Amino acid sequence: MKTERVKTAIGDLSGVMALFAKAKGHLKAPAIVLQVGEMELRLSIAGPAARAPGTVNVATNEGFQHSRWFGRILLDGQFEASPREPTPPGLIEGLQRFACDPAGVAAEHGRLSGKCCWCNQRLTDERSTSVGYGKRCSEVWGMPYPSIKKVRAAKGADLFANG
Repeated sequence: MKTERVKTAIGDLSGVMALFAKAKGHLKAPAIVLQVGEMELRLSIAGPAARAPGTVNVATNEGFQHSRWFGRILLDGQFEASPREPTPPGLIEGLQRFACDPAGVAAEHGRLSGKCCWCNQRLTDERSTSVGYGKRCSEVWGMPYPSIKKVRAAKGADLFANG
């Protein structure tokens, strides 16, 4: 007997899906890394052979053999929890924040962790550490990348305010 999976509203995925669509033009399997509570998550689009193609998989950011899959975000904005892994505290709230501001939340992870939120590489450039992603990833994901002059002038202010 099949049990119904628990579903929780996350929100409008149009911003999240737009980021993935932009990156798909450059990458075979784009993914976004986010910090939610004490866990680092990896969000990726389910492929055509998956049980729910085109949905957003939510798993830990560990090697394939060690990763824990918590569920998927369906295209209608519902999180469908895994029947085998308990939903960690803070996961739903973190995904809801991400749905509201996908680029901002992903970049926040990069600034806090010192690793690019898209490719997970260590950030070393002053501009990259200020926005949470690198120059190449800004191009791939369609994100703004500030000049060094703007970074130094901002000193904690919003780098992208007024252009």
